Amino acid sequence: MKSQNPVFFATVVILFLMAMISSTLSAQQVFTAKVVDEANSPVPMSVVAVIDSNNNELCSAISDSTGKFILTLPKAAQGQWLYVKAFGYHAYKERLAVAVKQSLIQLSP
Repeated sequence: MKSQNPVFFATVVILFLMAMISSTLSAQQVFTAKVVDEANSPVPMSVVAVIDSNNNELCSAISDSTGKFILTLPKAAQGQWLYVKAFGYHAYKERLAVAVKQSLIQLSP
């Protein structure tokens, strides 16, 4: 019996892994937004999280120096809560609409 070609086997394994990663990523969406204050100035280092009704964190991010952040949302994020907190500001909490992929979040002191 002839042994299998190792290059063929490696190619099959790589294609299988790529298919699995692709199907996992297709179940996720990217949500980008910017956190600003009442004067529309960026609020850096804001903690942004998606939480469920039991306050379990599904994903999180921290805003950069321009107030922007990117969240990769799991499919389970639909209808959950977007929670934003920054030092010196009131917390922001709103139902997450995954259909909205870009947003401006305004915090108040």
